Order: sequence, then C-alpha cells, then structure tokens
Amino acid sequence: MKILIVAEFFEKGGTVNFLKKLLKINNELGIESSLLMEQHLKNTEIEEICERYKFTVNYYKTRKKIFYIPYLSIIYDSFIYYMHIYRNKYDILFISNSSPWMYITYLFLGNKVIYFCHSYPDQYLSSFYKYMYIIPRVIKNRNRVISVSKYGRHQLVKYIGFKKEKVEVIYNSYLNEIDNILPNSQNEKIILTLGRLTYIKNPDIWLKVVNKVSKIEPNIKFVWVGADINQMVNMCKKIDELKLNQFAKIVEYINDPVSYYSKSYIYFQPSLIESHGIAVIDAMASGLPCVVSNVGGLRESIINNKTGFLVEPSNVNGFVEKIVLLLNDVELSKRLGLSGKRFAHEIFSENIQKYKFLTLYNKLV
Repeated sequence: MKILIVAEFFEKGGTVNFLKKLLKINNELGIESSLLMEQHLKNTEIEEICERYKFTVNYYKTRKKIFYIPYLSIIYDSFIYYMHIYRNKYDILFISNSSPWMYITYLFLGNKVIYFCHSYPDQYLSSFYKYMYIIPRVIKNRNRVISVSKYGRHQLVKYIGFKKEKVEVIYNSYLNEIDNILPNSQNEKIILTLGRLTYIKNPDIWLKVVNKVSKIEPNIKFVWVGADINQMVNMCKKIDELKLNQFAKIVEYINDPVSYYSKSYIYFQPSLIESHGIAVIDAMASGLPCVVSNVGGLRESIINNKTGFLVEPSNVNGFVEKIVLLLNDVELSKRLGLSGKRFAHEIFSENIQKYKFLTLYNKLV
C-alpha cells in the first residue's frame, strides 16, 4: 500500500504534531508514504523524519492569498491536482487539512481520498458561494471525511454540507512519552496551559483568572507554554502592568512539553474554540485534573465532575472556583486526575488511533 499525503499545517501546534504522528504510524504499519506540501511549509524536522522513514518529500509553489478565496481555491487546487497528484502512483490520497474548504475539490476529482479536518467552520459561507455546497454532496463513494471530534463532524455536516454518513471521527492521541511521567512531587503548585497565544485560546480570561486566584492562593504559579516571541512580549507587558509577575509565566513554544506536565498540578484551558484539544488529552494522560472551557471537542474529552471540570469560556469566577477547589482538595484532585488518565488510555491512545487508521486504509483499498 502506498499513501500520498498532502499536508497543510501551522508551523507550531497540533496540526504539525499530527503530521509527525501520522508519518510515524504509517511507518510502523509498514505503509510506504510520500509527502506533498506548499513551499512555504518547508520544515527541517519533517524532512528529517521522512528521511529516517525513507519517505519522499516534494513541494509545489505557495499559493497567493487570492487563492484562499473559496471559488479561486478550487481553481488552484485543481491545477495542483493535475500537475502534481493525478499522475502520481498511490493507493490512497490523504489530505491533512487545517482550513475547511482547502483541497475539498479532491473529494470530487480523486478516488480513495481521506479528507482529514483538524478544524471546523462555525458559520455558513455567504450566499455568494452557494455553489460551493455542491461539492460535498457529490463526493465519490470511495472517499471519506474525517473529523477529530463528534462536535467537529456536526459542524462539517451543518455548515459545509457533507452527508453525515460520509464523515467519520478519529480522535487525536496523546504523546507516548507521557506514559513514563511520574506523579508530581514538587511543593510548588503549577497551573499549566499549552497553546499558541491567540485570541481563540482566550488569554485575556486566563489573565483575569490568574489575578483572582493569586489573591486567594498566593503559593501558586500559572504557566502558559506555546507563545512566539511577539506574543510573549505583548503578554509579558500585560502581566507586568497587572503586577502578576510572581504568579504568571509565559514560555516560548517547545517541541517536547512532557516535562511541563510532570511538574504541574492542574491543567487549565479557557479556549473559545477547540476542535479536540491535543494538549488536554496529553494532560489527562499525565494524570492532571483539568479545568477547561465547555466548548467544541473539549466536551468529549472532559466528563464534567469525573475527569475534570467544564466551565463556560467567559465565566472567570467559574474557572477560579474550580481551580481553587482542586488546590485545596487533594483527594478530589487525585481522583479526577486518575479518572482522566484511565479515560485517556481507553479512548485516546496512539494504538487506538493507529488501529482506526489501518481499518480506514483497508476499507478504502
């Protein structure tokens, strides 16, 4: 079996980490794979992984901004398909896609296509693009759309128009290295957050929670890992203005966050939007009790009052209440952490993800 992967991803975060894991899984399954992506996505680590697995990597010209417009994206994607994919010998075309509508044309043009969506739309396209809805309705029988959560599937069906029976769910998996984490034995109680410091991660609410919790529990530290340099500068300035330097720390993005899970006491994710939340299932697998937003795919990872707490993303006092509760109730914290760890192992392990990919591959070929 040979798989051609067309990858679109962000330089940091879940989409690039998924690509690394996909390459690893295909290698372990003994599946010959090749990778095709835009020139601007050139990534040394991805190239090194492909070289290690003896997978080929090819690039095509980076699209201009105008070709992100839905109708024009069809033209560009069709051009790439016939120039770089059509004559390629493969059994399955795997699209790893972080932007809804990108490469959607391949579900109509190609056969045995897996269209893997890391995100989801939260509104309909404007009436001007009404003809775009034809494509999801006429995808070939041998093609499949994959979402990382049931909520994501619901959004894809509702806003893009995929038929429900064409959309399957394959959850993300946590990092294997987390299974080797030992329980936190440090006195300092760290409340950890991972993710890019963008609007959808809700950093302003995070700051308000830090401010309130620090007044109740002075022996704590909130740590946010995943910022780029510019984001760090802006956030550190806000922390300084609020005089929260003692209680809040911003850390630049790192490839291996496992050490932070092992040092932490609680995981906190106040996101406005999450398709699934890889960092949350990593935190669960490491045994951390989680306090997260009641949004998107997070509701499928965290079972309220059993593996953690769900709070509305704008409810500062709700976040504060649950974090303080866990800080003061050691037994509750341990119970939720252990329950989350078991749940992550049962639902979000890499072996389960690998089995589901293999099943999907065999179903298509």
